[in-house]
Amino acid sequence: MNVNQTTPDEEAALGGWPEPAPIDNDLPAALPFDLQFLPSSLRDWVADNADRMQVPLDFPGAVAVLGLAGCVNRRARIQPKAADTSWSVVPCMWGGIVAAPGLLKSPVIHEITRPLRQIQELWWNEQKHAESEYAREKEEYDLRHQAWKDKYKQLTKRGQPVQSWTENEPERPRMRRLIVNDATMEALHETLAANPSGVLVMRDELTGWWSQLDRPGREGERAFYLQSWNGDTAHTIDRIGRGSIHVPACALSMLGGIQPARLRSYLVDAVIDGPANDGLIQRFQVLVWPDTPQEWRYVDRPPNAKAAAAALCVFERLVSLDPENPTRLKFSEDAQLLFIAWLTELERKVRDSELHPALASHLAKYRRLMPALSALFELADSGTGEVSLEHAQQSAAMCEYLESHAQRIYSCIVTPQLRAARELAHKIKTHKIGANGVFSRRDVYLKGWSALDTPDAVQHAAKVLEEAGWVRSLPQESGPAGGRPSDRYEINPRYGGREMSRWFTWQPPHIFKNPPEQEPSKPTKLGFDGFEGSVSRESQKIEAGFDGFVGSAAGVSIAVWEDGSMHVVVTEADAVKARDDGGTIYSPEDMYHYVTLTQAERRMLHQFKKRFGGKTEWRQA
Repeated sequence: MNVNQTTPDEEAALGGWPEPAPIDNDLPAALPFDLQFLPSSLRDWVADNADRMQVPLDFPGAVAVLGLAGCVNRRARIQPKAADTSWSVVPCMWGGIVAAPGLLKSPVIHEITRPLRQIQELWWNEQKHAESEYAREKEEYDLRHQAWKDKYKQLTKRGQPVQSWTENEPERPRMRRLIVNDATMEALHETLAANPSGVLVMRDELTGWWSQLDRPGREGERAFYLQSWNGDTAHTIDRIGRGSIHVPACALSMLGGIQPARLRSYLVDAVIDGPANDGLIQRFQVLVWPDTPQEWRYVDRPPNAKAAAAALCVFERLVSLDPENPTRLKFSEDAQLLFIAWLTELERKVRDSELHPALASHLAKYRRLMPALSALFELADSGTGEVSLEHAQQSAAMCEYLESHAQRIYSCIVTPQLRAARELAHKIKTHKIGANGVFSRRDVYLKGWSALDTPDAVQHAAKVLEEAGWVRSLPQESGPAGGRPSDRYEINPRYGGREMSRWFTWQPPHIFKNPPEQEPSKPTKLGFDGFEGSVSRESQKIEAGFDGFVGSAAGVSIAVWEDGSMHVVVTEADAVKARDDGGTIYSPEDMYHYVTLTQAERRMLHQFKKRFGGKTEWRQA
């Protein structure tokens, strides 16, 4: 039965209240990650890491794709159109993981980039040896050059001819870089000058970096990063004392983690028309925000060494490609037809006037994303020239997957007033305020809740909810000591007060087999949300003071609030086995347990009924 249905008596008790308009705070659905998106050479490795760390496949899957991009960069390029040679794509990519703190973003990034760090460590060791050789050769060169200069002076004094110095000075070895963690723009520019193939930039918290680029005086740095995303734009830095450093083509791939709360607060300001709305956010196209898994299991086994070795071979092969003579790819004939159909649909989509401009701009950059993914997948599976239909299909499917995550990300773009209204609505639904159906503005802002920590913020939020039929203003009243009257609001009974709460009672098919010899007396008052109850053998009822509970002393009672939370009291010995762990409230001879669950009403009910049978009924407390 639908708990939102009301009886005629309940409608009469509503006193003319309207049906509240939804204040939607739910994220739109995002597609789950499929291992089939990935090249076959990486699937076992990604699946192994996701299973051992008990994280969504999206985490290691997205990081693996960004790792491929970081290894390739300017070492390859793809020509998306069959005949138009003017358009080619360098497969640089930016992206990351959106997840709350504690969900293993950083450990996943650290583990999936392990092969890249192994390659970087090898290069560091090679550099040490090369520096040692360079120091020896430079010292020998300096001695020979000094000897020549001494001889030159002697012969010049005698008027004898001198042979010119023709030996070239040894060239200092360039440090090969694959990963850059924290560098100034100037240092990163010098690194790119020494590494024409490009690098992978890894940052722990992307929104912090975004905020830094928004500061006055960082415009040049911001422009540098925007150019580096294309992978084929030149950049020159001129400095007094350091001269000019020219990079013919800057190429950066980037990955990092983002917390949802920080993403929300940043997006509100970043995508409005202004200096910050320059497409920086839209360049993060491999950005995933999966649902948090509700199930977790303990896994303790060795890593899949064979899969890890295969992944390392893939990355080693990619970094060995020559950036001076990059691998050039094109679509095969059947893959080209797929790309044409895919691009046609994309162009229709980005011209849809109903799309948010920021999302439309984001999807427009998929023009290069799909070919870039196709090139990476083909190279990862040992391809060299033509992108197969299989890899083109994989990239098109992954673009669809990434689009669903982009829609989730851009759904965060709301005004501060609407965000505050959603927060206030959540507090009302969870009974954090207005337990008696009324609250004041002061009641809210003194709590210090996010987005509701000032009187003005609460007032704006309440105004939005009043227009939506959630609350209505009450006449202002001064306190007992007088003073300025406070704004007070009455809550729509559908969301506040006991009279409109819904209760579900499940009665097992049997009662206690061995009733106690003495009838239990009224228990003492306990410090558990004001619990105070009594047991009567005649009525077989428990009446408790927390949230107006009314239930059965010989079974299991479940109270379901409209926000999806559920309060369960188990009062039958056998039924205790089916409960989640909770605390004992009152235990004379019988057993009473209190458990709080969330978003599990149907599943819990099914488990109880499957185990014990019995009947169900809905009623109002």
